[in-house]
Amino acid sequence: MKLGILITKHTDEAKLLFKTIATSIKPKDSHVYIKDISHYEKEKRNCDCFLAIGWYNENHLWAETIFRKSAYDDIIAAGKKVIIVDTGYLRNSYSPVKEQRKYISFGINGYKAFGQFYNENSSPERFLASGIKIKPWQEYGENILVIGQNLNGTSVDIDIFKWHTDIIKKLKKLYNNPIVFREHPRGKLEVNRAEFPFDIKYSTSKYIQEDLGNCAAVFGYSSNALCETLLEGISTFSLGKAAMTYKLKGSRPEREQFFYDLMYCHWNLEEIKAGLWWKHLRKHI
Repeated sequence: MKLGILITKHTDEAKLLFKTIATSIKPKDSHVYIKDISHYEKEKRNCDCFLAIGWYNENHLWAETIFRKSAYDDIIAAGKKVIIVDTGYLRNSYSPVKEQRKYISFGINGYKAFGQFYNENSSPERFLASGIKIKPWQEYGENILVIGQNLNGTSVDIDIFKWHTDIIKKLKKLYNNPIVFREHPRGKLEVNRAEFPFDIKYSTSKYIQEDLGNCAAVFGYSSNALCETLLEGISTFSLGKAAMTYKLKGSRPEREQFFYDLMYCHWNLEEIKAGLWWKHLRKHI
């Protein structure tokens, strides 16, 4: 099988990840690097499937994401598959091994909850072996935490600043609890704070776990952090369809199988080098 690797991101970290992925599918399969849309047109008939980093936001397109959109649309229309590589959904702070702490997601023909992962009713072995713990539901808490998003993020298909404003207004009407707003690290809203005319707190914590000690519930749109808050035992409400946690309903949904399945959506660097991501997805291509 020949994998066409679309160079859709150009950071040093992305270059290293592309190289690691290309090495991981050998010796059984081969690859070709595809640098732009004209190169894609020349190579597309020679490739059985494709891989790229990141999806795109229809409302915020630039050269890099225009390449993604053009190629992805053509690949899917042709009945082929593109594996979308993106940030994983958890961080494994329990592992002493650096290459086991960060996860990278691999989904087919879509991003986040819109991707195909072939992970339904997965066995618990990978989750249990990771050492990650599902914490008991938190019984007491005062604050309601609202998780902010990157204004131009891929999974943001609405006016997210308006959504931030509207959800805080609704929560203040429904509850007397203090509201804490946690900004996205790449979506700072300082310039817009004058438009937040409510008595709310702003988180200054580096890690989200620091915001959860006195937390009654978490609300968010499609942030990956919603997986973390669910893992920490906080009632989590996900309102965007792209969220991995969107289909979980109620204040205390069943979590075990969700996290067993989630482990087959993403892989740590050690597992990527070993080709485990490819072993899992190859049979579905």
